[in-house]
Amino acid sequence: MNGMRCFIPFILLFLAVNAQAGIVKSYSLKADLSCSDNNALLVFSASQLSSLIGKNVDEVTLFHMRGQQNNSTENWQPIIFQIDQKDKQGRFIIQTDNKLPARLSAQDELVIRKKDLGIQLDPDAEIFSQFKLIEVKVLNETLDIMGWFYINTSPGQSLIFNQKKRELSYDEKLDTITTRAFKTGFSHSKPFLINSFYWRLAGNKWSDDLSDMMKIRHSGRFFGLPFHRSQDDYDSVLAAVKKGPLRIIRRTENRIKVFWKLKTPALYIDYIMMPDGFIMDTMIDIPFKISFFFSELETFTTMDWNPVQPEPLLIFNNRVGETIPVDGIDSAAKRAFNTIEDSKFSVQTFDGTFDVSLDIPENFPVRAMLYLNDHHNEIDPPENFPGQYGNVGFRTIGWEAIDSQLYHLKFTVCIQKQQNSLY
Repeated sequence: MNGMRCFIPFILLFLAVNAQAGIVKSYSLKADLSCSDNNALLVFSASQLSSLIGKNVDEVTLFHMRGQQNNSTENWQPIIFQIDQKDKQGRFIIQTDNKLPARLSAQDELVIRKKDLGIQLDPDAEIFSQFKLIEVKVLNETLDIMGWFYINTSPGQSLIFNQKKRELSYDEKLDTITTRAFKTGFSHSKPFLINSFYWRLAGNKWSDDLSDMMKIRHSGRFFGLPFHRSQDDYDSVLAAVKKGPLRIIRRTENRIKVFWKLKTPALYIDYIMMPDGFIMDTMIDIPFKISFFFSELETFTTMDWNPVQPEPLLIFNNRVGETIPVDGIDSAAKRAFNTIEDSKFSVQTFDGTFDVSLDIPENFPVRAMLYLNDHHNEIDPPENFPGQYGNVGFRTIGWEAIDSQLYHLKFTVCIQKQQNSLY
């Protein structure tokens, strides 16, 4: 009888533990993909995964099930992931010591690789007796199933694994980002500007630098007088860098000289660097109405290329309807390109493609026009170097209409290396 009394608490404890194990919550989520190639990242807001809110970051581990033997623990493997935390205004929380706050909030983002999606667990899978899991079914734009992954939040049961494996790396001294396909670097004097790009070639070699320089131009009227500014009128500092295994986030703090010693308030730009491209997130938060001082404002944001390509650059936009070769010769297609109000274009180099898009929030009154300057001998102030080799990007208008609140203006560049490249 005494033995039975001792056995009953054990049975109750066993049932309690097993009642907590298994699938505690299932979600079906549409994937947020900035880019869509094989190296794409999937980003989920913690608000989509309400069961995660308030959880300790250190107790979250992600898994997938691979292979056909669904009930085998050998096919149950941890996957690389990243948690990027945000404040209530949608700004990344970047700390120089790379330490995350202890608890997840609704604004935070969970990032995984598309290629780490697996199959769904069978109801009789052995793993159910060991872990307390959140099941996530991932859908594409047409609501087809892409795959599953699982989140373990069991206290004290997080599996230690090699989270140091990285899809991209950051060189602090050179301020460069390196992925398996490309390497890009930033200006030392104006760190908000990209100033180099290299394709990785066979034999782990690098191509020539394909980019001349990234260019920012502003024009309009300041109290009715003509106003022209370029990147030379910016003060820019690298404020912080977060080095995660899947995304590297670089924040710069920038001010534009307006008149004499008068400068704009700080303008923060985050580069979210990914294995297959990057997002340039410009946070515009000016505490006064621009129209009080400025009118007819236009901004040109472009990339000028180097004429070192083994093959000519090609530029394409769906509304132009034909591919434009970068050859320095005027054409009807180039003239048409500069009249189109659109937010997307592509640049094809000898070894891969850049798909560029501009995401303008619905409450942001700025409009985007395409821009292309392809005149190889033309002088472009302020640097006055001859040559506009496929200088392409966006002309944005309507800036004087923006109000005093925080806006996010995002440039997304998806970089896809050519398959079966001979270079």
